[in-house]
Amino acid sequence: MLYVVPRFAIYSDGPVISARLFRGLGTGYAAVSDTSVNAMAVRRLLGIDLKVIDDPYRALRDFGAVLVIGDDALRMVDAGYPYILDVGELWRERVGLPLVYAVMAVTRNYDEEELNVVINTIEKSLYLFEEDPEPVIQYTAGRLGVSRELIRQYFRAIRYRVDDRVISGINEELRTFGINNCLRFLGNKT
Repeated sequence: MLYVVPRFAIYSDGPVISARLFRGLGTGYAAVSDTSVNAMAVRRLLGIDLKVIDDPYRALRDFGAVLVIGDDALRMVDAGYPYILDVGELWRERVGLPLVYAVMAVTRNYDEEELNVVINTIEKSLYLFEEDPEPVIQYTAGRLGVSRELIRQYFRAIRYRVDDRVISGINEELRTFGINNCLRFLGNKT
């Protein structure tokens, strides 16, 4: 059993840009091997089966649509690859809640003092980023070889601080994905 720390998560509340179902030239559906939340969302909301692939660029020749996430998705967006849907946008339209990609979790026997150090460190880092995101935007755009404006849009789409809507989103994901018995919230948030 893991316990969610209801302070920080990585989520979107609408289009996320970095998780899209791109239009391919073949037939059928595929998803990159390193996706889980996005693939489950697409499977459950659209009722389609996704074949797991490793090379999204090659898969676009073989499949009618390919779910790509992360750096490759951002590169494809920047290059103008056509897409069918943005997973964060699909989730928001169908479910009406944020789509949570990652949570902060601890095991049952966590050390509260160590957890507070981690929380405070994340809070300081997040504050510094929010005060001046340009160095991170510049670095990320350079590392990926994409436009700074795209990275600005991406960072505006991603959220980190947890509120009641995010907790509702987590609970809805767990229910929708059929995995609602593996997490609990610290502080009895259900």
